[in-house]
Amino acid sequence: MLSQSTTSRRIRKRILAICGWCGISYTRRADNHQRFCSQLCGTRHRASHMRGPNHPTYKGRVTHVGGYIRVWEPGHPLAMRDGYVLEHRLALHEAGVEIPAGCHVHHKNGNKADNRPENLEVLGAGAHHRHHIEVAGLAVNQFGTWPLHRQK
Repeated sequence: MLSQSTTSRRIRKRILAICGWCGISYTRRADNHQRFCSQLCGTRHRASHMRGPNHPTYKGRVTHVGGYIRVWEPGHPLAMRDGYVLEHRLALHEAGVEIPAGCHVHHKNGNKADNRPENLEVLGAGAHHRHHIEVAGLAVNQFGTWPLHRQK
């Protein structure tokens, strides 16, 4: 008769742990050093703690997708939900210029990184859009790009 081989299955020890975000207890393997009960709790922790100076690559200012510079000012009245303020709006606010709701801040020289108050002006949304149409000679909207027909 053949001997019955036993599969060597390691039984891993499990321990009780407390989630670092929500505080509920969960079990984990003893050799696993996870701090959260779920991926969602870990994501929420990183989202709240990896902002501004707590982020390992933080240098005081970050460049936004559109080329604008954002500054970490979580308590500022112009701050967005993530705690950052657009630097050109912050520069005008500190210079004492009021930016009414619905108005845009225009960079006169077109350089989005040049946030000196003398290079910035407050325009209504329509006036700002018309200015860029006149400069470019093109109207861009959700339907495409259209050449501007100037009256002679």
